[in-house]
Amino acid sequence: MPLRVTLLIIAGVLLSMAWFCMAYPSFFTRFYQVTAFPDSAHSHLLIILGTLLLVYAAGAIFAAMRPVRNNGIVLLLIVLHFALFVVDIVLLARGAALPLRYVLPEMLYVLLMCTLLIRYYPVRDHGEELRETADVLVQTFQDRLRKDRKDEEKTKRNAEPEKAEPETTQ
Repeated sequence: MPLRVTLLIIAGVLLSMAWFCMAYPSFFTRFYQVTAFPDSAHSHLLIILGTLLLVYAAGAIFAAMRPVRNNGIVLLLIVLHFALFVVDIVLLARGAALPLRYVLPEMLYVLLMCTLLIRYYPVRDHGEELRETADVLVQTFQDRLRKDRKDEEKTKRNAEPEKAEPETTQ
C-alpha cells in the first residue's frame, strides 16, 4: 500500500510538471525569474520534456495498479529520481545560477521519492511456490517409503518357508 501511494504521488507531480511544460512554457521564466522569454527552440524542448514526463507519469500509474507485475517500471522511476538528484548536485557544484531555495526542495523531493521506491520495491512472494514444491517433495518421499515397506514385506514373505499344515484324515 505505501508503494502505491508513493507511485500515485509521483504520477501527480509528473503530470503537473508535464502540464506546465506543454501548456505553459512561459511559467518557468516567471517561476525561475528569468528575464528572457524562451524562444521557439526552448519552447520546443520544454514540450518534449513535458511529453517525457507524461510518459513517466503513465508508467507510474500503471505500476501503481500492479506493482509486482510492473516492478521494471518502478526500477525505471528509481533511476529517474536518482539521476535527477545527481543532476542537481552537479549543477550546485558548478555554481548554477538557480538559487538554493529552488533547488533544495526539488532535491529533497527527489531523494525522498527515490528512498521510498527503494524501500517498498515490489518483490514476488515465492512462499506459495515453495509450499507447493515442499508438498510435492513430501508426497514423493512418503510414496517412496510406502513402496520400500511393501518391497520389504514381500521379501520377508518370500524368504520364510511356508509352514505346511498337517493333513487331517477323517
